[in-house]
Order: sequence, then C-alpha cells, then structure tokens
Amino acid sequence: MTPAWREKRDPPKWKAGFGGLEVSKSQRLRRLEGESARPKRLLAETMLANAMLKAISAEHGDARSRA
Repeated sequence: MTPAWREKRDPPKWKAGFGGLEVSKSQRLRRLEGESARPKRLLAETMLANAMLKAISAEHGDARSRA
C-alpha cells in the first residue's frame, strides 16, 4: 500500500488518465465511452460499405442504362 504522503505527491496512474475524477464519475465515463463505441463502429462500417458501393458502381457504370 502506498503511503498517504506519496499518493498526494504522485497520484496513481489511473487518476491521471481520468483527470482526477472521483471513482463513481470515472466509472460512469468509462461506461458511456463503451456505449458510444458501438454506434461509432456501426457508422464507420456503413460509411465504408457505402463508399465501396459507390466505387463499384462508378467502375461498372450505371447498369440500368445498358438494359
């Protein structure tokens, strides 16, 4: 266990990562970051798929004009 005088002088590394937030607030922040990661990933995947479809359609031209 770290002596109290040293902890005041050198805060633990986890506190530095969260800017000195209280434990409950840092846990809430971590939970919210985890919740926002999934929609961000889904958006990125959708944007990638959209870009790939645009590239393929530009490469092959408009198939409806040939029919």
